[in-house]
Amino acid sequence: MRIGVLGPLQVLCGTHGQAIEVGGARLRALLIRLALDPGRLVLGDRLVEDLWEQRPPADPAGALQSLVSRLRRVLDADPQTGRAAIGSHPLGYRLDLPPECVDAWTFEREVTHGRTALEAGEFARAAQVLHAALSLWRGDPLADAGGAGFTLGPVARLHEMRLAAVEDRADAVLASAGSPGPDAGEAATMPGLIAELTELRAAHPLRERLAVRLMRALHADGQRAAALAVHDRTRRELAEQLGTDPGPELRDVHLGVLRGLLTNSRGHSGAPAADGRPARRPEAGGGRTDPPTRLPARLTSFVGREEEVREVRRLLGEHRLVTLTGPGGVGKTRLALEALEALEAKEAKEAGGTGIRGGVRVADLASVTGPGGLAAAVLSAVCRPAAGVLAGGLAAADSAGDPLERIVQALTAGPVLLLDNCEHVVEEAAGFVQRLLSAAPRVRVLATSREPLGVIGEALCHVRPLSVPGPDAGPEKAGTHAAVILFADRASAVSPGFVIDHESARHVVRLCRELDGLPLAIELAAARLRSLTTAQLADRLDDRLRLLAQGTRTALPRHRTLRAVIDWSWALLTPDEQVLLRRLSVFSGGAGPGEVHRVCARHWPQDGRPDEAAVQDLLAALVDKSLVVVTADGAGLIGTGTTGTAAATGRGTAAGPGTAAGPGTGTGTGTGTGTAGDVRYRLLETVREYAADRLAEAGEDGSAGQAHTDCFLELAEAAEPRLRTADQLARLARLDAEQGNLDAALGRAMRAAAAAGAGAGNGIGIGAAERALRLTAALVWPWLMRGQGHRAGERAAEALRACGYTPPPGSERAHAICVIVAQLTLPSRDDGSDTGGRVDGGDAGGTGADAARAFGQALVAAQRFEHPVALGAALFLAASGPPNEVAEAARRFCTHRDPWTAALAHLVLGRIELSGGRIERAERCLRSSLLRFRGIGDRWGLALALVTLAGLLSVTGEAAEAMAALEEARGHDAAAGGLGDSPVLLVLSGQLRARGGDLSGARADLEQAREVATGRRDTQLLLASQYAIGELARRAGDFEDALKCQQAAVESLPQLTAVGTGAAQQVQLSALLHTSLGRIRLRRDGPHQALRWHLRALELAADCDDHPVRATALEGFAEYCLARGEAERAVAALGAAHALRGTHDAGDPELRRLLDGCAAALDATAYTAAWNRGRALPRPESLAAG
Repeated sequence: MRIGVLGPLQVLCGTHGQAIEVGGARLRALLIRLALDPGRLVLGDRLVEDLWEQRPPADPAGALQSLVSRLRRVLDADPQTGRAAIGSHPLGYRLDLPPECVDAWTFEREVTHGRTALEAGEFARAAQVLHAALSLWRGDPLADAGGAGFTLGPVARLHEMRLAAVEDRADAVLASAGSPGPDAGEAATMPGLIAELTELRAAHPLRERLAVRLMRALHADGQRAAALAVHDRTRRELAEQLGTDPGPELRDVHLGVLRGLLTNSRGHSGAPAADGRPARRPEAGGGRTDPPTRLPARLTSFVGREEEVREVRRLLGEHRLVTLTGPGGVGKTRLALEALEALEAKEAKEAGGTGIRGGVRVADLASVTGPGGLAAAVLSAVCRPAAGVLAGGLAAADSAGDPLERIVQALTAGPVLLLDNCEHVVEEAAGFVQRLLSAAPRVRVLATSREPLGVIGEALCHVRPLSVPGPDAGPEKAGTHAAVILFADRASAVSPGFVIDHESARHVVRLCRELDGLPLAIELAAARLRSLTTAQLADRLDDRLRLLAQGTRTALPRHRTLRAVIDWSWALLTPDEQVLLRRLSVFSGGAGPGEVHRVCARHWPQDGRPDEAAVQDLLAALVDKSLVVVTADGAGLIGTGTTGTAAATGRGTAAGPGTAAGPGTGTGTGTGTGTAGDVRYRLLETVREYAADRLAEAGEDGSAGQAHTDCFLELAEAAEPRLRTADQLARLARLDAEQGNLDAALGRAMRAAAAAGAGAGNGIGIGAAERALRLTAALVWPWLMRGQGHRAGERAAEALRACGYTPPPGSERAHAICVIVAQLTLPSRDDGSDTGGRVDGGDAGGTGADAARAFGQALVAAQRFEHPVALGAALFLAASGPPNEVAEAARRFCTHRDPWTAALAHLVLGRIELSGGRIERAERCLRSSLLRFRGIGDRWGLALALVTLAGLLSVTGEAAEAMAALEEARGHDAAAGGLGDSPVLLVLSGQLRARGGDLSGARADLEQAREVATGRRDTQLLLASQYAIGELARRAGDFEDALKCQQAAVESLPQLTAVGTGAAQQVQLSALLHTSLGRIRLRRDGPHQALRWHLRALELAADCDDHPVRATALEGFAEYCLARGEAERAVAALGAAHALRGTHDAGDPELRRLLDGCAAALDATAYTAAWNRGRALPRPESLAAG
C-alpha cells in the first residue's frame, strides 16, 4: 500500500497500484494525520485535538474509535502482508506502514540523497535524483486535510523543502555544464531551468537564493542584461518590503556578472580534485556557502538569561558534553537555542568565517518511545537538509545498517548536536552519547533534560527560574526582574497597550512570585489576559493548575498546560519517588532531611518504613529529576560544574535528640539543633500544589498532615526553653528557617481543633485541641521576642476559641499561657474599637464571667511556671494594688531559682525604679540585669537591658556611654535578625542623635523605626516614633511639619486600648504629645495659644505613674511660664520636675538653655526659694492653677 499526500490524497494498493477511494473529509484528515508519522504511535488526545480542533465531540474517545474503525474498513488489510494498515495501542493509533510507503517521506529521503551527491561533486546524478524527487509532487501538499491546524507546520516545511530541492537541482545543472543527462528532466536544459526559476522567483520575490540561481542561469545562457535586471528588481523589492539590502551571496553574484567572472557557473567540470577526492559543490562568485546550521527560528523575544547564555557558551567551549537540567517549563530548550546562536556568532567572529565548525543539528527526543527510537530521531536530524515533516524523519525510512555509524559519518565536520528532552529516555541517551563522543571526537553535545545523563565528563548547568521581585516591589523595581519583563512582553502580545503601573504591579509581582518565576507558567498566565485582569488572575492562583490550562496549540502536549508539564515528570518517577514527592507537599518552605524522614516515612505503602538513608536516596533522585530544589544558607546547591559520573547532590542531617519536657506536656523527641545553614529540600509552589492533589487522591493528606504537625510541635517545644540560653541565636535561626512549616502546622492544628470541637468533644477533639494549644504556647515567646505581640494574641485567642476556657488534660500550662497572652495583647471589646481578636466568654462557649474566672486562674497558675509569662502575670496582679506592690512583686522574682527569670526581674525592677525617679537604684538593677544576661548569653535580654541603660545614661549626661550601650544593643539585635525592641532602639538612637545635633541621622533612624512599627502593627511603637519625629521637627524649627505630625498622633491615641498597660500607655503618650504641641504653639503662635495644651498635658500627667513623663510636662510648662515673664513659677516647675525624675535631664540642650534663662531672670535667693518650693509640692501639677 502506498499513500500520497503531495497533492490530493491518493491511496494505491497492490502491485498494479489499484486506487482506493477514501470518502469523508474527516476520514481523509485522519489518514493524512497518521501518514505524517508512519509507523509511529500518535496519542489519542492529540488525534482528537488535531481532527476536531475547537469543537471536540461529547465522547472524544468513542468518536475517535468509530472514525478509526471506518478507516480500517476502507483500507482493509495489506494484501501482501495480511497486516491491518491501522494499528492500535492503549494510548493511541499508528499507521502500520514503513515510511517509504508515504510519498512525502520518499521525497524527503530523495532530496537528502540528491544533496549528498551534489556536495560530493556528482552533479549529473544529483540532478537526476532531485528531478525524481520533485516529480512526486502532484499539487498542494496535504490538500485534502482542509487546512486543519495540524497541517500548517508540515505544509510550510514541505514547500520549503521543495524550493530548496529546486535550488539544489539548479546548482547541479549549472555545475554539469547544462548536460546532466536525459533523466534530469526538462529543467536540466538551460531554457527549461530558466523558465522554472523565473516562475518560482515571481512567486517568491524576496527569496534571494532563487534570484542568485536565476542570475547564474541567465549569465550562463549569455543573458547578462537580464541577469542584472533580476538583481535590480530583487534589490528594490527587498528595500521596499523589508527595508534591507541584498545579502552577501546575491552581492557576490552581482559583482561576478558585472565583471564577467562567473566562469565556473557553466563550465565546472566536476573533475576530481588534486587529492583524489570528488570536486566540491561550486560556489557563487567564489564565496563560501552558509554552514549547515539548523536552528529553528524563534517566534517570541528572549527575556533575561544573559548570564546563563554566557555560561552555556563557556561550557561548550571547554567541554564536549554539556547538559542543561531543570524543572519542566523553566526554559531549557530556549536557553539551549539562544546559547548555540551566541556560540555560533562568537566562533564565526573568532574564525572570520561562518560560525560553528560543522554547524548545529537539533534532535528533539520528546516523541521517542520505543527501543532504538533515540538513534532513529538523531539520524533523522543529522541526515536531512531541513526539519522533517514531523518527528521521526529519515531514520525510520533508511533503517539499514548501524544508525550510530551513519550518524558518525554525517557528523564528520564536527558540529554541535542538541539533544532536546532527554529525561524520559535518560538511560538510552546516556549510552548513546557516550558511544557517540567516543566514535566522533570532533562532535560536541548539548543536552536538555530534567535530570543529568550521568556520563563521565558531563558538564552540568542547572537552569533556574527567572528572577522575581520582592513582595512589595513597585513598578520600577519590579520591572528590572526577568520574570516581570517576560510577563509584560507576553501580556502586551495578547492585550495591546498592557503596561505595568502602580495598580497592576502588585498583582503582577504576586503572579510571578507564586508561579516561582517559571517561564512556561508565566507565559500561560499572560495568555489568560485575553479574558481576565491581572487582579483576577492573582486571586485565582490557589487553583493555578486549572487556571493555566490553555496553552499554545502548536506546543508539545506536555507543554500546553501547567498540569501537563508536571504530569510528564510524575510519569517518569518510580512508585517510591511518587510517594515521597506527594508527601513532601505538606511542607511549606522546605525541610531538612531529618524532618522529611520523620514526616514522610510513616506508614510507607510497601516494604516497611524506609530508613533515613533510603529517604535521602529518594530525595537525591527527585533533586536529579528537577522536582525538588536543594538549598543551604538560602542559596541553591545546584549550579554548573563538571562531574566524574553524574550530578552529585549534597546530603546531611539536621536531626538530633532533644526533649520537650514541661508541666502537662510530657516528653518527646525534638528534631535537633539544625540551623539555617543545613541542607534543605523544598518544592516549587506549582509542584507542591500538584503533589498535594496527588496526596489527596492517595487518601494520605490527613495522616501526612498530622505527622507534619506533630513533627513541628516537637521542634517548637524543644526550641522554646532554649531561647532563654546561650543557644538562643541558633534556635531563633532554626525557628526562622521553619517559619513556613510552623505556620502551616499551626493553621492545620487550629482547623482540626475547631472541626473536632464542633463534634461534641470526643477523644479526637481533645487531642486536636491539645495540639493547637501546645503549638501556640510554644510559639508565643519567639513571637514576642520578635515584637509580634499582636500576632501572638490573635493566635492565642484563636486556640481558645477552638477549645474553650477549660484546659484539655495535659495542656494546663499551654492553656494558661494562651489565656494571659490573649488578654494582655489584644484590644478589649467594650471601647468601641473591637478588632474581633480578643476572646470573651461567648467566643469560647461560655460567659464573660467564665472568661474573667479563667483569666484569674491563669494568672495564679502561671506564677508556678519557669516562663516569661510568670513574671508578667505577677506584675499584672500587683498592678491592681498600690504602686509599691509592683516593685515588690518584681523584687520577689529577683531571687528566683531560674537565672533567666531572675535576670529579667532585675531588668523589670530597674525600669520600675527609673519610672519612679530613683536613678541610682535603677542603674544598679539594670547593671545587675546586664551581668546576669551576659552570663546566660541571652541577646534579647542584653539588648533590652542595654537600651534601657542607654536611656538612663542619656538623662545623666553621659552621652558617649549612652551611645556605646545603644550600639552594643543594636549589635545584639542585628545578630538575632531583629528583635522586638528594634523600633525602640531606633527611636532612642534618633533621640540621642538629635540631642547631639545630628538631625539628618536622627530623621533616618526615626523614619526606619516608624516603618518597622507599621509593618508589625505595633500601635505603641508607631506612636512613639511619630512623637519622636514631631519633636525632631520642632527642634529643627519646622513648626508646621511638627504640628501636623503631633496632631495626627493625638488622633491615633484611642487605638491604645489593650487591657493591662494600654490605658497607662495612652495617658503617658497623650501627656508627652500635648506638651510637645504646647511648645510648638509657643514658638509659632505665642504664649496665649500654648496655654491650653500645657494645661491639658499637666492634667494628664497628674494621673500618670511614670515620673519622667510628669517631669517632661512640667518642663514644658516652665518654658511657657518663662516666656510670659513668670520666672519664679518656671523655676518652681523645674524644681518639681527635678524631684520627680531624680535628676535634671542633663543630656537635653533645650533644658540647659531653659535653666540658664531662669537663672538670668532671678537672683540666687529667689531662684533657690522657688526651686525648693517646687520640689516640696506633693502635687506639682497644681502649679498650673497659679
